[in-house]
Amino acid sequence: MQPEATDGTITIRRYRSDDAEALFQAATESIAEIWPWMPWCHPQYALQDSQSWIAHCHEAWDAGTEFNFLIEDAATGRYLGGVGINQIHRANRFANLGYWVRTSATRQGIATAATLLMARLAFAEGLNRVDIVMVDGNNASYRVAQKSGATLEGILRNRIWLHGRSRNLHIFSLIPEDLGMKSTMVTEEEQSVRLYHITTPEAWKMALANGEYTAPSLQSEGFIHCSLSRQLQRSLNKFYGEIPEVLVLRIDPSRLAHRLLYEPADNDRFPHIYGPINLDAVAENIPLKKTESGYTWVDV
Repeated sequence: MQPEATDGTITIRRYRSDDAEALFQAATESIAEIWPWMPWCHPQYALQDSQSWIAHCHEAWDAGTEFNFLIEDAATGRYLGGVGINQIHRANRFANLGYWVRTSATRQGIATAATLLMARLAFAEGLNRVDIVMVDGNNASYRVAQKSGATLEGILRNRIWLHGRSRNLHIFSLIPEDLGMKSTMVTEEEQSVRLYHITTPEAWKMALANGEYTAPSLQSEGFIHCSLSRQLQRSLNKFYGEIPEVLVLRIDPSRLAHRLLYEPADNDRFPHIYGPINLDAVAENIPLKKTESGYTWVDV
């Protein structure tokens, strides 16, 4: 996921290790207002809690299970709060979106602005819905969801155990069309096709050692190039014609941890993966050697 976004007034960005002190100061200032609704901000909150949270954020980000951002003033860099998505359900393309703002920065539209920035990043990542939930009685959070344009869908009865008793939750939702974006649509046919990526034996060995596969294009273009079977021979000879031996990875689209988009390129639509390829999505690796006439590909 993109690590930073701004609307000119606030910026949301990925946590750094040196953010612990600023998080600690903001949280301890806000205990009275946040503790009734969010147990993490408790009366005994300590700097170590901030450090542990940031370490968790780094691990979850790298695993692709949560994407947590701090909110800061775009002009001064002052720490204002946090926003993020978690409980990501990639198969059905939705997640939970949460937010909080320090007490001295409330009632300034910060949480609403951060929610909209976060939702846009989530939708750009390929999600088609984010849930926003709050405990019954959390009127400030309720107003943020309303101001963001989210739709109230109902009350989840006894949905959360909080401070020793069951509480109801209000649930709102945002979808891409609410923000003038389009929902990501990958047809069943596209989801079930054979998908391929061309690499080298050396790069694959490195992927096995690292636990995931990356490619230089992920840094330079933001995605990993792939081909359909009918496109593969053309890609092999156009981009790998000077290499005597390659490895073709057959990828199962249904197991990818990151979004897959089919986008225009070279008078066709090619599949692009917006993140590293998780190894369990690689169904097969096929070695190929170039002949005198170049590479020949026959789907198997």
